[in-house]
Amino acid sequence: MPRAIVPLAFLLLALPGCTAAPDRESGISTLPSSYVLPPRANTAPRGSEAFCRTYGQQTASNRLRSSTRNGGRGPSGFDTVLAEREGERAIARCLAGRTN
Repeated sequence: MPRAIVPLAFLLLALPGCTAAPDRESGISTLPSSYVLPPRANTAPRGSEAFCRTYGQQTASNRLRSSTRNGGRGPSGFDTVLAEREGERAIARCLAGRTN
């Protein structure tokens, strides 16, 4: 019985990290579903915050879609970080009125 307690304790310590919400404000998603599915049209009114968030998400998804590793494998962890940052910069540009 005591041998089963140690793995159970590690499991309980690891679970909150797996389910914690991201602490970023931008909400940029780099989950596979965000860049594997085809892009959707941005139907929010141009210049609105919703438009800029979708624009940033599309920018991050495009960055991930274009990054492939050797052998055609998907993006690496470093690529996801770069895509999140690029998406956050796109949101800031959009909110400033620059989308090109």
